[in-house]
Amino acid sequence: MLGQLAILEAAVLDIPDLLVLQAAILDQLVPLQATQDHAVIPDQLVILDQLAATGYTGSIGYTGSVGYTGSASTASGFVGSAGYIGSVGSTGTTGFVGSYGYIGSTGIGYSGSLGYIGSAASNSVPASTSTTLSLTDNGKCVVASGTITVPNAVFSQGNVVSIYNVSTASIAIASGINTLRLAGTASTGTRTLAAYGLCTIWFNSGSEGIASGAGLS
Repeated sequence: MLGQLAILEAAVLDIPDLLVLQAAILDQLVPLQATQDHAVIPDQLVILDQLAATGYTGSIGYTGSVGYTGSASTASGFVGSAGYIGSVGSTGTTGFVGSYGYIGSTGIGYSGSLGYIGSAASNSVPASTSTTLSLTDNGKCVVASGTITVPNAVFSQGNVVSIYNVSTASIAIASGINTLRLAGTASTGTRTLAAYGLCTIWFNSGSEGIASGAGLS
């Protein structure tokens, strides 16, 4: 038994393994107490205690000191000198003058319409007499006291005849023309000229006359 313990003592065992081994040896030594010398058992227990002892834990090494922190540099680098300003370049030559553009063609203006022909004289019609207008009345003022008839297909566009009622009663301006229109309306046909009324008939064509004036209805 002692030889076995000596072999175990020389063996390299972890602590948990030694504890397991110690328990196993104690299980074998307990029956020996009844048959062997009691002096042997204490020695064996001492050996077991030596086997169960834990080795020393080494001391922790020193922690090295922290190195010095270098100071921050605040110095600025040198500013380079300003470069030279170049001289002003020469002025270039003046460019060529472009040729003149073409002259546009002369516009053609519209010709204005002929103005009204002023009356040279007035044709007087007797107060008791009615009459029909004729081409010779163009540009004149007919002074009348009776019915004045406007004929068809006698006058041309632009012809003008004025009529003055010299009487104290209304007279008729009869429509012998296809269309005798009251200016500014759609009304056509025979017109009435009040006493001392004055009207003018402008011919748009030989078949249409437009009448307007004071006292005309």
